[in-house]
Amino acid sequence: MEGKAHTILQLYENSCSEQKTIPIKLIIDQINTAISSNNQLSTLKLNDYPLDEAQVKAISQIIKSNPFLTRLDMSNCGINDKDFQCLLFALKQRKTVTKLNLQKNKISGGSSAVSTCLAELPFLE
Repeated sequence: MEGKAHTILQLYENSCSEQKTIPIKLIIDQINTAISSNNQLSTLKLNDYPLDEAQVKAISQIIKSNPFLTRLDMSNCGINDKDFQCLLFALKQRKTVTKLNLQKNKISGGSSAVSTCLAELPFLE
């Protein structure tokens, strides 16, 4: 199992490099915790952490490549419409995330817009 978490860490760091952004220590710490406890990364908590477009793209790579990720908390991260579309694309490709928190972000139309778009993803709560 440890190899899979290491792979996720490498993929995330490579994606950050491609996006020309610095890897987020909070994410690296969560992946390393999963590695040290011989578990998979099933929850990613980024609430209240301001994210830019490049960071959201790098996080989307984690979503697309991690079959064990089931919970994602990105509340109050400054996510805008473009970031949201990037996340939606990743969530549609890897349908393992079942709990998603996007409250208090900068998505046009607020919670109704999120609800409308997420209706395409009935596996999400």
